[in-house]
Amino acid sequence: MEKKETAKTRIIEASRALFSEVGFESTSVREIAKKASVNLASINYYFKSKKNLLAEIFLLNFKTFSECLDDLYERRTTWTIEEFSTEVFDLLDRRKEEFYSAFQIFFNDGVPLPSNLSGDSSSYSGPPGGETFKKVIDNNLGTTVEEWRKEWVMRTLFNNIVWEFVVLQTNYAKISEGSEINRKESLKRISNLCHCLVSGVKNDGINLSEVRYS
Repeated sequence: MEKKETAKTRIIEASRALFSEVGFESTSVREIAKKASVNLASINYYFKSKKNLLAEIFLLNFKTFSECLDDLYERRTTWTIEEFSTEVFDLLDRRKEEFYSAFQIFFNDGVPLPSNLSGDSSSYSGPPGGETFKKVIDNNLGTTVEEWRKEWVMRTLFNNIVWEFVVLQTNYAKISEGSEINRKESLKRISNLCHCLVSGVKNDGINLSEVRYS
């Protein structure tokens, strides 16, 4: 059993690396087998198809990131939306090699996304860790703000945090010393967005005067 689990893990890790480097469509099953040091029959035994293998990687990434946000949430009894948002960004930054490859796969053109990234047993269809993020927003905004508005705040923040993280990993960011593409400026933009969104949902509209640029 140990050998089987090791082979399956090697297949997943090899696929994760190849999908992020050259893309899903450009990666052949034969290349995966070679990188994982397994035969083609092993890939067929565990996953049946390359699409099923991709779905497995998505679900693992989803679960890992969700668990990370759960652990983060439990570290403190209270969080402001801004504090939690910046900590999520820091989490991505600390584990950039792991999570950036996951987002590379996600953003690749032609990737057939699994229909339910959270698994068949759940009806949740939001971003990974979104339910935990929503708890922080619920705790801060209370019951007077409509649920759809709080859901919108969560998704908007999540999308922007991921975007800031991904941009920082690009070659352009690495050669743009002195520009606004750096960790400090990313945290500032995330903080500004938090203030803008919270003000907007509380006042029934986004007030651009609330956005702070310095």
